[in-house]
Amino acid sequence: VEWAPNTETSKRVDLNTLTPEEVASWKPGQTLLLNGKMLTGRDAAHKRIADMLAKGEKLPIDFTNRVIYYVGPVDPVRDEVVGPAGPTTATRMDKFTETMLAQTGLIAMVGKAERGPVAIESIKKHKSAYLMA
Repeated sequence: VEWAPNTETSKRVDLNTLTPEEVASWKPGQTLLLNGKMLTGRDAAHKRIADMLAKGEKLPIDFTNRVIYYVGPVDPVRDEVVGPAGPTTATRMDKFTETMLAQTGLIAMVGKAERGPVAIESIKKHKSAYLMA
């Protein structure tokens, strides 16, 4: 099977050089073809990050102009050593969204499901983006 993107309705995005200005140019419903390094984490990681920030500790990585993918593991099947990973429900990260956007430099998030009103307001306030996987 061969697939070619419709360049009239989709846009290629290099995550390694992503800027807030580029994020601001994205349109709701637009298909984005992501390429490059993406951070991964879910609610437990977000809690640890929030706790570190509250204590004034230095984060182990730089989140500036980065995208985080809300991902969770899936159990291995049969003889697989490691199972696949897939998007996890973003609403579990809603309570951390303001902290992540205000204090880390993160500019976009990828997950599944809708975001709650408080998270949506934080995303708007920080001119960030939420992408549905």
